[in-house]
Amino acid sequence: MYVGHAGGGGRFVYSIVGDSANTASRVEGLNKHVGTQILATGAVVEGFDDILTRYLGDFQFVGKTEALPVYEIIALHAQATPQQLALCDAFADAMAAYRAADWPLAIERLEALAVDFPGDGPTAFFLARARRFESQPPDATDQGVVRMDAK
Repeated sequence: MYVGHAGGGGRFVYSIVGDSANTASRVEGLNKHVGTQILATGAVVEGFDDILTRYLGDFQFVGKTEALPVYEIIALHAQATPQQLALCDAFADAMAAYRAADWPLAIERLEALAVDFPGDGPTAFFLARARRFESQPPDATDQGVVRMDAK
């Protein structure tokens, strides 16, 4: 990563350039696709036992060859509401069926989540994918990775 002045010809900017900055930008942009506010990679949340996170899955971003585990940061554990804890538990159960490619069960669990937590972005995102995969299963080589084709 490079932090500093860049440019020339009378036009200079102070910026961060490099793979880390590019990855951070992709993770930030994922918020609009999955309907979240704060996302982080596994490397960022690792070791923070005092925050409640929700594992969304492994995402491969545009221009990247490796998938990264992505988590939604929900709240500090000490301040988490019973609803937030219930959402995280139910979402984990739904995603277990999703990762096992049990599309009917994943759809059932995600639909129940959509009723209990209307407006939850990750639920809507994965429910749409599960419904699509039920009729058109993904390529077996994907191995559960969400491949993003837009920034």
